[in-house]
Amino acid sequence: MTTDEISSPEGAAETHFLFRRHTQLFAVSVADVAEVIEVPAKTRVPATASVVGGVINHHGDILPVLHINTLLEIDDDAPYASNKEAIGFIVGEGEGRMVVPIDATLGLVLLPAEGDEGEGLIRKTIVVEDQAIAVLDVNHMMETVETAVTAGWGTTAIAAKQ
Repeated sequence: MTTDEISSPEGAAETHFLFRRHTQLFAVSVADVAEVIEVPAKTRVPATASVVGGVINHHGDILPVLHINTLLEIDDDAPYASNKEAIGFIVGEGEGRMVVPIDATLGLVLLPAEGDEGEGLIRKTIVVEDQAIAVLDVNHMMETVETAVTAGWGTTAIAAKQ
């Protein structure tokens, strides 16, 4: 799929970054993607939320790496290994950045603005050439991770006091 192959009949389309995780196709607004990177070996941090798979050093900054399977509720039958080099993309700005590991980049695509609207992480689903593309809401993703991490800190702090 290329930007020439997918467009809305009305011309109302948005550019998205298309990627694959396991057998599923996902997209995020290209405006939400700061950088596509090779994900170096990550370090697991004890007592962190299950949505955080570890952290990496990216140009001197420590960035959390999402455990995207947990967040997307994808069966973990073939999870990425903790030290396996992979690819991913960075979302967020400043200290709020995080890495989303993926299996493959599929390029930039124009997706129609319309689609089956959803709530939560999957903002909408668009069917193109008999394939469903789940368009993710990056802001919701980041809020979910922040909530899980801060809730874990509270639990860890309480356990440490006991």
